[in-house]
Amino acid sequence: NRDLIEKVITSLKLENIYPELINNSTAGIEPIEMAIVRFKSNLRVEKITKTNVLHVTFQHTNPRTAAIAVNLSSGAASPRPAFQHHL
Repeated sequence: NRDLIEKVITSLKLENIYPELINNSTAGIEPIEMAIVRFKSNLRVEKITKTNVLHVTFQHTNPRTAAIAVNLSSGAASPRPAFQHHL
């Protein structure tokens, strides 16, 4: 869901999750839009057969950022300012 991904990126702060996108506007595309596309390409959600369980993974160079992103994406945690300061 695009809205959820945008909320996760906003919670983590764009400069923490994708600092290289700050001040980078390619062909008129806003950094947040580029971040959403990148986030989607690094996010995997798979339903485990015969269960109500989802397997959610997210790839990022920083393992802590990846863990927080997965937790926020799956609803396991609420966005909190504390997350922003410990990346």
